[in-house]
Amino acid sequence: ASDGRIVLGILNTWGPNAIMSKVMDCMVSVLDRTKYRIVLFDLGAVRGYLESWPVDEVVYMGAADGVTGARAIASRNVHILLDCSSMKELRGFYYTLHRPAPIAISWLGWPTTSGTSAVDYIAGDPVVLPKSPGDASRGAFAESFLVLPSYFVSCHRAKSAALLPHLSLAKSERSGERSALRAEIGLPPAGSGFVFANFNQLYKVTPALLDAWIDVLDAVPSAVLWLLRHPLPGERRIGKYLESRGISRERVVFTHTTQPEVFIRRASAADLFLDNFIYTGGATTLDTLFAGVPVLTLPGNRIVARMSASILTAMELDDELVASSVDEY
Repeated sequence: ASDGRIVLGILNTWGPNAIMSKVMDCMVSVLDRTKYRIVLFDLGAVRGYLESWPVDEVVYMGAADGVTGARAIASRNVHILLDCSSMKELRGFYYTLHRPAPIAISWLGWPTTSGTSAVDYIAGDPVVLPKSPGDASRGAFAESFLVLPSYFVSCHRAKSAALLPHLSLAKSERSGERSALRAEIGLPPAGSGFVFANFNQLYKVTPALLDAWIDVLDAVPSAVLWLLRHPLPGERRIGKYLESRGISRERVVFTHTTQPEVFIRRASAADLFLDNFIYTGGATTLDTLFAGVPVLTLPGNRIVARMSASILTAMELDDELVASSVDEY
């Protein structure tokens, strides 16, 4: 930049209600603006909400194709392009392929190798990234590793007043609100039934995970399992599978998705979050922990299977909440 700062371009595809949007907001909030000029390139359809983010410029890319988008990035003399765009929106990846900046880094949005030399680095921490040059999965990465102290960024505490107003309530008042929440959601009253929960999208649920949940429910007859009906067809299919294994429909509670602030408040009604195996929680894990609910996870051999383990390790909770086998889980 003309003022001597490094120009950091960030590709964003997350809408205002996406749970990842808060992670992105937190990330730009902790960057040193005296060192970086931050230009946010937004590929989403919703405008207006990004103006409150602490960035120097917001560029709405509209429907720009790969070449046009890359030219828009290059015209702003970006030194480092940080691609945080979702795997569901490939245009961000196409922009990066055209090398509009000297350095390209992939972080969060595309949690695997790009398979191309157009991306110089993939950012992660020692938990999510393959641990040694001898790790077979490390050789599958086209990028060099940019190792960070932690994979995720959270500013929940700084924004706690907006995210979770009842934190300021006295302990007895919080207990009363929790009881009211359980009644509102359709969960058993506190003290009469344990509430296991999972708030990830249902496409992350596998037969092996369901089998593990069934074992847990069999071991705790008074417990229920609380899931989100997202997407809707998953409710019928999962309910049918559980019923075929002897788990009655009354022991599985499905609720609709909500706005992020409402989600955090409602999540506090759960007792324990049972994480997914193949594709763990990320931003959802952050929100659940902030709501005061412990998250139990079993890390796998890919970045997306280690995200919760990364968060729990950063919080020094890995001994208690990171399992090493299905049996331990």
